Amino acid sequence: MEKKRGFLSKTFDAVNFIKEEWKTSGIRATEKYHEDELYSAILKAGKKYYKDPILAYEEHVWTYAAVWAVANAAAMLSCKMYDYDEDGKKIELEKHWLLDLLKYPNANYTGYDLMEGTFTYLELFGDAYWEVVTNKKDEITGLYLLRTDRVKVIGDEKRMIKAYIYSPNEIDYVLAPSEVIHFKNFSPRSEINGQGAVKAAQNALEKEFLGNETSKDFFRRGAVPSFVIEVPARMSDPAYKRFRNALKHKHQGVGKMRDILLLEEGSKYVQTELSPLESGESEIDIKARQSVAASVGVPPIKLQLLDGAAYANARFQDLSFWRNTMEPKLTKFYAKINLDFLRSVNSTAWIQPDLIKVLMNIDEFKNEVDAYTKMVEKGIMTRNEVRERVHLDQMDGGDILTVNPNIVPLTDVISPVDITEDEEVEEEG
Repeated sequence: MEKKRGFLSKTFDAVNFIKEEWKTSGIRATEKYHEDELYSAILKAGKKYYKDPILAYEEHVWTYAAVWAVANAAAMLSCKMYDYDEDGKKIELEKHWLLDLLKYPNANYTGYDLMEGTFTYLELFGDAYWEVVTNKKDEITGLYLLRTDRVKVIGDEKRMIKAYIYSPNEIDYVLAPSEVIHFKNFSPRSEINGQGAVKAAQNALEKEFLGNETSKDFFRRGAVPSFVIEVPARMSDPAYKRFRNALKHKHQGVGKMRDILLLEEGSKYVQTELSPLESGESEIDIKARQSVAASVGVPPIKLQLLDGAAYANARFQDLSFWRNTMEPKLTKFYAKINLDFLRSVNSTAWIQPDLIKVLMNIDEFKNEVDAYTKMVEKGIMTRNEVRERVHLDQMDGGDILTVNPNIVPLTDVISPVDITEDEEVEEEG
């Protein structure tokens, strides 16, 4: 009876805690509780359902692995900057204040750290924020990554965003829109906030969490399934006491599962539920992993799942990851950089990711290069057109169509003298 009271008292303590949370948040008891507010209170009371993206990143191995793969792929990739010269030709800029700022955004961390954190927040929350620090001359001197879970966006009917409130501690800091670079994924529910990729997998994560809790409870109960004992008739008192003591001893913890349970007087052991290995927890884990990988856009090879992955298949997955996941994400990211840092000051320069070094290391990229080579040899595309497609610098004389075998200008092969109809017939003969 004492144990029962202890359990009930803990339950009522949790309920009272949730009620107090609702009171302090200004929610009346007669109002309909919003799902997010209910889960927030439950999370604080100790219930974990992975509604919190940070919790999923901290405690779910596949969420961490998938987000880490995207964030570090973005961080390891270098970028290139281009502009147009006086003749309107594309040229690469090797020195620029923005390139230096992206490499060393502030005195506390490098550009790699900035990019890794930015893409981690984008995958988890759908939003990432940079604070832009300027000097008295209004020159940008630093970039700082803000914690997404501590940023609140204040909307405005006319300007979309009125301000940002950042709460790194007990003090709230108000930042103007010009002081923040806001990266966000598309969200069908909000114009000012994005949707994280992990959100699409939260139901699968919740199922896996509940399955894991069931599995842990299975071992807490002595690593034996629930069962009943069937007896043909009433057991004698001595046999019943012996059975109760044996059963109590068997349930004291993990490791007792191998103890022998002797049944007397025709008693029969009947299992009433499946063990964790039989209840499909492994299937739940696989579905959760697949859901996270699909939502983030990460193939199995990037999760270090190498079973049955042939070399050719691994290369294809790697190519798919860069083409179908990283290239769109990076294109959108650098478009925001160009818009807020360059277009805002009327600069014609732009930054783009340098994917050529990555793709050149993937075997399948050779097929694309071979196709472009044939188009150049047949005079269909110029060398500079091909170099533009594969993100290489333009070259002098590369705008002229060429043909095989010597890769010479087409005008040098065809004589400018008109050929008469008789000469054409004679040549055909």
